[in-house]
Amino acid sequence: MADPVSTPEGREFSVAAKLYICAGRVLPRGGGMFFWTSPTGETVSAKTLAEGLVITTIDWLNENGWIQIWTAEVKQLFVKVPVLGVRAVHSGGPGFAGRLLESTGWQDSDVMQMTSNLIARRSEDPKMALLAAAAREFQEAGVCLSGVWNKEWLDYLSAAWHAEAAQWYAHAMAQPWAETARRNAVAGIGARLAPRDDD
Repeated sequence: MADPVSTPEGREFSVAAKLYICAGRVLPRGGGMFFWTSPTGETVSAKTLAEGLVITTIDWLNENGWIQIWTAEVKQLFVKVPVLGVRAVHSGGPGFAGRLLESTGWQDSDVMQMTSNLIARRSEDPKMALLAAAAREFQEAGVCLSGVWNKEWLDYLSAAWHAEAAQWYAHAMAQPWAETARRNAVAGIGARLAPRDDD
């Protein structure tokens, strides 16, 4: 068993926070029009990271018994859309995971609705609210204040959590429901996109 990772004040961080801080070393480089500079300086896709935060957290919650999941179809307009249904079994998960649990409203939900609820308000770039939700754990721990990272903690945590973050991300993306969850997350993000004024 690996040595436990030291954290500020022994805090527990979510798998989403671990993926966030390690994104530059776990996700493919690039990002095209969605480029975002990771905490460790690499450029990755903010879209891929936002989707990954949700899917990896759903996988972590499911594997650890916090939720039950199932695939279903819901009718939207004239078509049936596949969704990943979610039922929260326990409350109190760490950070992003806890907030994603709360986004169920403690009733049967789905990844589309949970993503939309977690974002909470319309904006021109709602996926960034998901990144901010993961980053919030580091702000609360004093590891990143006003966008400035404590370099010692950043270097240590990104190295210490790299293997775990990569393993959870790969595990989540290999699940048979991963593509449904990804599409649901994209739809949930899209539901919070502010209408554009094209004058």
